Amino acid sequence: MTFKKIKNYHELSEALGVQTNSLYHYANLNDKSKYHSFTIKKRNGSDRRIEAPCEGLKHIQRKISDKLYESYKPRSCNHGAVLGHGIKDNATGHIGKRIIINIDLKDFFNSIKAQRIYGLFKGTAFEFSTPMSMAIRDLTCHKGILPQGSPSSPILANMLAKQLDNHLIQYAKENNFFYSRYYDDLTFSTNDLRSKTAIITNSRGVGLSIKHTLNTELVNIIRQAGFEVNINKIKFVEGSNSKFVTGVKVNEKHNVSRNYVRQIRVMLHHWEKLGYEEANKENQRLHGHTKDLRNQLQGRLAHLKYIRHTEDRRDYLYEKYKEKLEILKKRDFSIEP
Repeated sequence: MTFKKIKNYHELSEALGVQTNSLYHYANLNDKSKYHSFTIKKRNGSDRRIEAPCEGLKHIQRKISDKLYESYKPRSCNHGAVLGHGIKDNATGHIGKRIIINIDLKDFFNSIKAQRIYGLFKGTAFEFSTPMSMAIRDLTCHKGILPQGSPSSPILANMLAKQLDNHLIQYAKENNFFYSRYYDDLTFSTNDLRSKTAIITNSRGVGLSIKHTLNTELVNIIRQAGFEVNINKIKFVEGSNSKFVTGVKVNEKHNVSRNYVRQIRVMLHHWEKLGYEEANKENQRLHGHTKDLRNQLQGRLAHLKYIRHTEDRRDYLYEKYKEKLEILKKRDFSIEP
């Protein structure tokens, strides 16, 4: 059954493959019973609040997400929550550009109000009945907003950001920029130094304390699409300085930072010299966590391979450190985990 013109719970049940009474129960259950909250650390050390749905509701939200993906056609600029795309794809179009500008949207998921979800399903895209538009709203929103932690939030946010993408693609084209988006991360790049003012009109301060002012027209485009800029997370890099897009170095090719490679080398060196148990304790002490050193190294090497590997050549750095890891595992572990 197509996910359009749904008139009642019976049709919604058929479309999602979820029992009618379950849909009705979770659509009408109070918010306190549907979610639990916790925080995780961001890369900058601050807290990110996660609103996680209970298992029954999460199952329904996954079904909604799966159904939406069947018809969702993302713009070429969008790589977040897009099947088969990731941070490497998002960085590709910016490789080798003389200017890179990164802009962060403030409270990306939480800035999307429940009324916009209702309007999405009530409108021409889906043409749900009023009661079913309200039901989808209540099944996917928490405390009147789109929650970060729900499996249906990324696809819904992308659908509501389509207008933003359309306008920013046009704005970038008119001003000789290339534009891409990965969730709430917007990136503009160009080789035309004269085009800078179409994005950044003023910069004050030095070093890490530098503050950038965005072009008013650009800010208005973002606001009219229902989003706000995080003025504290605007980055402008030009010339030969290291340039990153969603964590991927893009000066000449897809790459990781020198510090990332150095950390792999140091972790392997400590393991070789101290033995696994002592190196594991030292790594946990230095970084303030309880993660297993072996698992960390395997994850870091997988990321290194993902970023640097190409179809026509094997990456020498990955091969070098992977071989070293296998030697150490064979030395200190008789059984592969």
